[in-house]
Amino acid sequence: MKHHYVPQHYLRNFAGAEGKLFSFNKITGRFDIQGKTPAQILYVDDLHALETHGKKDFFIETSLGTLEDLVKKFVNLISSRTDKELAELKKNPEYCNTLKLMLTIQFWRLPENAGLAHERSAHLLEMYDESLSTGIWNSMPLPDRNEVRKWKKARDNKNVRKIIQFFGLPLISCRFDGTLPEGMEVLGNDGGFDFICSDRPIYCQQFASDISSADEIYFPLTKKVVVAKGPFATERDFNGIQLTLMENSREKIYGSSVDLLRSCAFSR
Repeated sequence: MKHHYVPQHYLRNFAGAEGKLFSFNKITGRFDIQGKTPAQILYVDDLHALETHGKKDFFIETSLGTLEDLVKKFVNLISSRTDKELAELKKNPEYCNTLKLMLTIQFWRLPENAGLAHERSAHLLEMYDESLSTGIWNSMPLPDRNEVRKWKKARDNKNVRKIIQFFGLPLISCRFDGTLPEGMEVLGNDGGFDFICSDRPIYCQQFASDISSADEIYFPLTKKVVVAKGPFATERDFNGIQLTLMENSREKIYGSSVDLLRSCAFSR
């Protein structure tokens, strides 16, 4: 079964004509001018599947689906808001927590972060307790401490490693306290172009336990809206954000048109 490490509902926010995304491979320099649907890209077969006694369990995929329902509603809420309205939404605790949930889900969802996830799993209980100390978001389907203790004890097990990375860490690696960290903004792009997305859609500098505490974060939510924290956010430098997103990609960037991708490629 195809399990997307960049969700289809997210990719649809960047699609162009006929719901397709066009791509540029920055390694080979080639463009895909035919385009592909979100279902056709950025997935790994059975990425989230657990295997027990020869049978596959899709607990993680089901759980991610539940969390993504919150995310879809959130994106619909903000997609047509003005900057003034987005600034007002920062006063809403549910809004702030959903935004941080989006960041943690996407960051840990990337297969390349498996090593970091295993490293952090050695401190799982400490992270859990720190999350609780900030006041857990009521909407969060958080496991109890005994369950987390079992995960930590069995952290080298293949199935448990997946549970920790794709389900556990997204829920406990951020402070869901109803606020956004200082300097984090959700900005509408008035630069006259669409944002790209990529095979590594979130730019996040090194952080300790709380992802949102990173000095710089750039994560486009749609073609016209981006979560930003750092100098480009302060300066509203959308070209700088776009270039950072492109350079942050592993291999492929995706966009609403080939012309958009060509403009990105020529700006490198």
